[in-house]
Amino acid sequence: MNLSAIIAARHRVTAAALLLDTYTGAAVAYSLRDLTSSWTSSDVVLVRRSSDDAESGFTATEVSDGTMLTWVGTGGTDNGFVTTWYDQSGNANNAVQATTTLQPKVVSAGALVVGGLDFDNSNDFLNITVTLAQPFSIFTAYKALSNTSPVTGKITGSGAGGVITRLSTGAYTMFAGTVLSAGTHSSTEVLASCIFNGATSTGHWNSVSILSGNPGAGASIDAIGRQGSDYMDGTVKELIIYNTNESSNRVGIETNINAAYSIY
Repeated sequence: MNLSAIIAARHRVTAAALLLDTYTGAAVAYSLRDLTSSWTSSDVVLVRRSSDDAESGFTATEVSDGTMLTWVGTGGTDNGFVTTWYDQSGNANNAVQATTTLQPKVVSAGALVVGGLDFDNSNDFLNITVTLAQPFSIFTAYKALSNTSPVTGKITGSGAGGVITRLSTGAYTMFAGTVLSAGTHSSTEVLASCIFNGATSTGHWNSVSILSGNPGAGASIDAIGRQGSDYMDGTVKELIIYNTNESSNRVGIETNINAAYSIY
């Protein structure tokens, strides 16, 4: 095989390795990278810039190559806020926030937020609409900087299922009506793989088994970065939810995400 053929073959392997091309059927999928080959020319995020409140959408390439940052501005007072985080699953369950004061940042003081979307521990969150029934699976890359930092949750706080959070005690936590927690949550970026399936639920962080047991039977999520009156303090880089038990695919999905971000 000549050099050009080798390069072409490697390109095909890379393209095929996009997460949702391999592990299909997600209910929702949010990221600033392309998760499927059908999304490569579509916007992954809609951003509002602070200088004039103008809004513009950007592809994954435009996020990574500096196009979005240039549009927002690189001055110390230039901020970019997320109004829509587009759902790459094909189900059009976009994560949205129309209220300007509640929008997380993707550009902060003229610099791209390293961890994805930055939630301020005060009132930032995104609304989502996803109908679930246990078993379901959540995969997310995030950094929780302080205790009581929910990645996923429910705005009203009642009937919540699929809550992944750093608990007020500092523990790793899954919640679907009953608190299931253990350990001491890291303040560095982590990859969570949580399967909600009643008494046989499991939670892995950085591919290490941390939680097992029953977090309850709930299956209601309508927010990223909020659970009741608690708000995320940190960043969320990627969030994928399957309305299925993805235990058999867990390691493969983790490997794909970790290959993209080198979390562990």
